[in-house]
Amino acid sequence: MVANVILDGKLMEENLRHTGKDEKWLRSQIKGQGADSIEDVLLATCDSSNQVTVFLKTNRKEAKNILM
Repeated sequence: MVANVILDGKLMEENLRHTGKDEKWLRSQIKGQGADSIEDVLLATCDSSNQVTVFLKTNRKEAKNILM
């Protein structure tokens, strides 16, 4: 089972609560994966073994320049 704990830079508090973890724990997990804050995260999921997967937001202007 996987729970979305951050969606588009917003903490999904109820989902996080269901994992048995708290915001402090989540912040340390996302920091270890390159996010300075919850607002930097597009999507973060937590599975049943407390493995957090983080997808960071990208700067759209930067992405456009890469494609040019």
